[in-house]
Amino acid sequence: MLTLLPRFPQNQALLPLEGEILAKVTKASFGGDAGEFRMLLKFNIYDLFFLSFVQLVLSTILVLSPARGVGTRFRWTGSRITELFVGGVGAAAISAVACVLTHELWGLPIGGLETAAYLLVITSVVVMALQPNTNFVGQVFYSSYLSASLTFIVYAAFIAVVATHSILEMLTASLVILLDAAAFVVWISNINYVSDVLCRARRGRPLPKADPDYKPFVSLHIPAYNEPPELLIKTIQAVERIDYPNFEVVVIDNNTKDPAVWGPVEEYCRGRKRVRFVHVAPWPGYKAGACNLVLRRYTDPRAEIIGLVDADDIVQPHYLRETAGYFSDPSLGFLQTFEGNREFQGSHYYTACVDSFQAFYLSVMSSRNERDTVPFVGTMGLFRRSALTAVGGWNEWCICEDTEASAGASCRPASRGCSPSVTAGASAACRSCGCTGGA
Repeated sequence: MLTLLPRFPQNQALLPLEGEILAKVTKASFGGDAGEFRMLLKFNIYDLFFLSFVQLVLSTILVLSPARGVGTRFRWTGSRITELFVGGVGAAAISAVACVLTHELWGLPIGGLETAAYLLVITSVVVMALQPNTNFVGQVFYSSYLSASLTFIVYAAFIAVVATHSILEMLTASLVILLDAAAFVVWISNINYVSDVLCRARRGRPLPKADPDYKPFVSLHIPAYNEPPELLIKTIQAVERIDYPNFEVVVIDNNTKDPAVWGPVEEYCRGRKRVRFVHVAPWPGYKAGACNLVLRRYTDPRAEIIGLVDADDIVQPHYLRETAGYFSDPSLGFLQTFEGNREFQGSHYYTACVDSFQAFYLSVMSSRNERDTVPFVGTMGLFRRSALTAVGGWNEWCICEDTEASAGASCRPASRGCSPSVTAGASAACRSCGCTGGA
């Protein structure tokens, strides 16, 4: 038999971090004679940690398999009480299997594992009550991760107290525990996003519906600083191919010193329909300052919607046709689309970067969309002009002016955001993110 750690004798205490749960059950409650008997259950946090770990492995397998849809398909009554009961039975079954596996792999006493399993089932039921829109497989997965992480930190803290022999060892162990706790906070957020997307049983908010007949005037802004002219011209050409009747394009180059860089772009834009080129130097505020200048001085008065496009994005022709119609909902303040990538094939590093970028849109954005907390990421998104001006435009004091503006807009009662399933453009492979304007 393959064991991950050496077996421990069942009568050997791993560490003295154990307590006793004393359960008193009256005979009268079972219809017997008056009186009571006592049931003593041994409990060791080491048991809870290993059981949580094994249950986490089991629930991860379920989440990644077709079984994760079981909790969605069997919501036959629509009753929360029924869902909690059925989910609790499912959690108990998974914990029972985890008990057997933990006992076989590590030889831990079955009595202590049973007590730990009770706690895990209770934790799962609490998670089920707090996350009603997730099916029970996802709820068990989330509670298993939560229990495994917390018991690991508690156990590590206990070892730091009883097993260290000097102040230096204790300080070092305490620092490691603090780093573990910080990693736990980060990962629990990621786990929440992924499990929410994979195991969501019903939507938490109604999504806005696009009206294909609603075609407001859109002003697309392309901020640039010291961008290769051939790259920026390709972006402009892609924007010009957008299949939409009412839009303009304003290219703003701020603080690029070499005329050989911005000059060819100005020459390309001269006399072209829909396209206007603006070069300013010096100009403060980096990308936010350049975008504010375009918004207040160069945007067509007819424009109801403002869009940002990065200098290296290749926009799809259907972009505005499939997104502008969402703004027929007057409560929609901004919209963020999915951004793909190109020219990364053949590089393992770039491929890994692209995978992480896509994971952000597929998990984080999809999950936050259900909670009306979608951030605007600064490109391939649209902002209602009135909502943007209501928050004062793009804030020039921070490097994340896009997310800051969407956070301000979301705080207003009639200016929510959304992230529809639309892939609007592809950016060049893994270019550095940051300000696109010089100081």
